Amino acid sequence: MRTSLRTALGALLTTVVVLSVPVASLATPAVAAPEKAVPAARHYSPAEATAIFERLQAARSPKRLAPRELGNPLPRRDLSLLMRDAQLAKSSMTARQASIIDSNNRPVDDSVGCQSDTVGGVLGVGARTWDVVESAHFCIHYTPTTSLSASNGGATPTQAQTTANTMEYVFAKEVAGLAFNPPLRDSDNLYDVFLDQIGDEGYYGFCTTETGTTLSTAWCGLDNDFSVNEFGAPPLNSLRVTAAHEFFHAIQFAYDAGEDDWFMEGTAVWMEDQVYPAINDYLQYLNFSQLRNWKQSADFAGSLHRYGTVIFWKFLSERYKDVNIIRQVWNSARVSAGSRRSVAAVAAVLKAKGSSLPVEFARYGVWNTLGAGTYADRSKFPIFQASGCNNVRWCAWAGGTLTRSSRDTGTLSVKLNHLSTAPLILRTGSTLPTRSKLRISVNGPDTSRGTQARVQIRFKSGRVTTYVIPLNSLGNGSKVVGFNRTYVSSAIVTLSNGSAGFNSQAFNVRSRALY
Repeated sequence: MRTSLRTALGALLTTVVVLSVPVASLATPAVAAPEKAVPAARHYSPAEATAIFERLQAARSPKRLAPRELGNPLPRRDLSLLMRDAQLAKSSMTARQASIIDSNNRPVDDSVGCQSDTVGGVLGVGARTWDVVESAHFCIHYTPTTSLSASNGGATPTQAQTTANTMEYVFAKEVAGLAFNPPLRDSDNLYDVFLDQIGDEGYYGFCTTETGTTLSTAWCGLDNDFSVNEFGAPPLNSLRVTAAHEFFHAIQFAYDAGEDDWFMEGTAVWMEDQVYPAINDYLQYLNFSQLRNWKQSADFAGSLHRYGTVIFWKFLSERYKDVNIIRQVWNSARVSAGSRRSVAAVAAVLKAKGSSLPVEFARYGVWNTLGAGTYADRSKFPIFQASGCNNVRWCAWAGGTLTRSSRDTGTLSVKLNHLSTAPLILRTGSTLPTRSKLRISVNGPDTSRGTQARVQIRFKSGRVTTYVIPLNSLGNGSKVVGFNRTYVSSAIVTLSNGSAGFNSQAFNVRSRALY
């Protein structure tokens, strides 16, 4: 195996985020002294810590992946938050395990500043000569080569400079533009980025914490060339979205490195789209979002679903027409704000805006049926081919057509976990009398458990009208709406469990055409 940042990365790759494929020199704004680092908020048992260590060890020896197809870069490998977890769990590991984690840290001694040096390879594997490109905020480390495809993992001076320019652009957008606090500074006040050949193993890049505390400095690694043969996309696009995503992880580590995975990854994908809106790399994750997986809790962070949660953060920023709401949630969740986790932080921000999590989550469920006036990019969203989806751009729980001879759905039942919704589509049949109305009756959990219900009337003209189905404290209620087949194409009923933790909640709904 070649001795390269990738080899060493093998020992490091534990933080690698196989990121999205899949997103002027400004002075660093004055920032108050960093908040005092506190012990990790999460507690890990020795068994849990060992499991994390073993997962990281397995990730250090990935196997070469087949080249991706252009425009279809999935599947990818994800290790960014695994390295974070290893740092947070280190105090519960054995001395040997903790020593290996420590040896997998930054390859260059930061105290020497941004300069060329011959030191151990990343994670202590081998020895390498690192050259550098220094910019206003970054020190880019690379092993010079004349060929981007060189097997030694080197990078050309041009690629190193392009990376520096890209990182400065990302810094300007995320810190100066969107007003997020910069990552915590290390001893030379520059953020270190290492370039190496990691794309053939499924990695785009990573940023990892350097300590086992919930506030931490960070260092990053990026692929050395983002070859289209490895990433299936234009190299500059892959570099750009990776830089935007990974640098935002470094920013997050200065708010709370121990935050929830769905929050950290979902907002990092959201950030890709803010910094580089024309690339639209986030679209590949929508197959793993609640557009398709409606019964899945929004904060579910398994596999690629953590990236699919980008749709919730897009809803918030577009619904309020204010990208600053994501920063407000991070401020609410930060270490200095107390012990709030992600969902509680969202709830606190919405309350300050005069709304609530259940109300906004119900609206989010309506948006996920992609009606007019919802997501700006909804025309770009994929058409899902799956059971129950009826070849539309979103997934319904159930559906049917109401006619003169079949005008009653009977009682339909569904159970919803926290932060999930269930859309039901009802179409107007050709034999339904034109004077028809539609009565929707809901019997759900009591409203203290986040129960909400909405109905949309979809007109053939493309217009959409949405109504709240009023529910009493027991979660019961009904609504009568117009259902004239001359003008109306369908009604979509959305049931919503907007609670933070009530699962397997039973909802019953019945719809009947009246004429």
